[in-house]
Amino acid sequence: MDTQDAQDVRAIGARARMIRARRGLSLEVVGGLAGISAPYLSMLERGLRGFNQRGLLDDLAEALGCSVADLTGQPYVLQDRRSMEVTAAVAAISTALHDTTLDDVPDLPVRPLRELTDAVALAHACADDASYGLAGQGLAALLVELHVHAVTSGVRPR
Repeated sequence: MDTQDAQDVRAIGARARMIRARRGLSLEVVGGLAGISAPYLSMLERGLRGFNQRGLLDDLAEALGCSVADLTGQPYVLQDRRSMEVTAAVAAISTALHDTTLDDVPDLPVRPLRELTDAVALAHACADDASYGLAGQGLAALLVELHVHAVTSGVRPR
């Protein structure tokens, strides 16, 4: 391990230790949640072992209730297509929510309300099955269409 890698490993370990301590969690609890032993977690926290598997960072972040970026201090690069799809859907939904107001109704054709409620039911079913990528597909456009219906039909959201 070169000097920079060793420094990165120590920094990640120190962040993990700090987060664990702030949450009042023991090595045993976090190790168990992450699927590693308490002594191994202790070595990771002290920078004596490297995070040589991406899954280990993911598991440790989940056990600590934080993000991988919180541990690494770097932006989290999504490796799998499903995660990228979900992230893109969340960004589109955020944009749709921030860009639509009751005073500025988008001028676009919308599907009949029955089709929209069916689409909402499908999104709920996908989310219930933890298929968040499928649930998020087209959800931003659906929200905008529902917004148009709410504003143009005289129904005001409370």
